Amino acid sequence: MSLRIKKQPDYSVYNEKIYLAEVWCCWDFYAKKYIKDILTPKLVPEKGIKQYMDRMGVILDLGNGIGFSSASFKQHFPKHLVIGTNVQDSYQWTLNVLLSKSYNYELMDPDALEKSRIYPVELTFASEYFEHFEKPVEHLSYILEKSKTKILVAANAFGADSCGHFDSYIHKGKSYDSKAIGRIFGKELKENGYRKIKTKLWNSRPSIWIKDG
Repeated sequence: MSLRIKKQPDYSVYNEKIYLAEVWCCWDFYAKKYIKDILTPKLVPEKGIKQYMDRMGVILDLGNGIGFSSASFKQHFPKHLVIGTNVQDSYQWTLNVLLSKSYNYELMDPDALEKSRIYPVELTFASEYFEHFEKPVEHLSYILEKSKTKILVAANAFGADSCGHFDSYIHKGKSYDSKAIGRIFGKELKENGYRKIKTKLWNSRPSIWIKDG
């Protein structure tokens, strides 16, 4: 299963039970480590990501799988409002509902961002998220506009051959390969006033972007 068909992506892949295995792997292999690493002072000098955050605020966890990443953020930041987004009426959503009740985070369909009044967001976490959009830069612009996020933690995998990813991406009507879209993604953040901070994270993953002022 993938989004590779000639005329139009088949998004029904996200409603397949087998996709839960992909979601679990993304958490166990990647997101779990990303969260641990960004909280480690020696990897994000000088005090980890917490040095950029207030005691209370909103954490937005984009495409949170079955909810383990949102639960983890709530455990590390109990005074923050943690909101995970996912595809409603999917198996992921069903499991999220159960986990959100146990760990006290909120669940939101991405389309609800348009009408939400929870912003500005202090930290937005996007692990293997933007590559699931055929127009990732346009979606980034939408997220930045609606969330007014102060900190964006992003681990993109535009070039990875994985379920739900695209072979090429579209920006302003033109097709780009994975390397090019990655550069455009970073340029978009800079044009919106974000700076990428220097870390000791392996391969600079995830990248941490801060908007000052």
